[in-house]
Amino acid sequence: TQTYHIYSHRPTKLTSRLALPKFWSSALALDYTLSQDTPWNSDTRSFDDPSITRIQSGSFYTGILPNVGMTLKYQVKTFDRNPDLVHRGANLGMEYSSPQRCWGLRFAWGQPLAEPEMWKGGTYYLGVVVQFLSGTREFGNLLERKNVKPA
Repeated sequence: TQTYHIYSHRPTKLTSRLALPKFWSSALALDYTLSQDTPWNSDTRSFDDPSITRIQSGSFYTGILPNVGMTLKYQVKTFDRNPDLVHRGANLGMEYSSPQRCWGLRFAWGQPLAEPEMWKGGTYYLGVVVQFLSGTREFGNLLERKNVKPA
């Protein structure tokens, strides 16, 4: 996919995705995003040189274990204007459903891509899902106190 800035006559975002077909209840996808930020300079009344940001990510899903689904995603963000600065992000999600499908658990952990230091903090979620008479109720976030509030 592509987005285009009509005033600067330049593409601003280009995204491509390679997704392999499901095999044994598992899927793999690779994403590449190229973004251009074209700032407006009010002194020269023109657009400055664009700064380019690249995001590469890979994601994996598997449901090979009975009643368990798991997703893993890893991202790397690099900047042309500052090649030494690299942001990394990751997400992990797991879901369990009982064999009778009357209850389950959902767990998620996410590290934002905006943080330069990996594995520090992140956001946690653990929810209990109860299903009764075609109604679903999720109780949740049992891990909310583990989440670090931004300053």
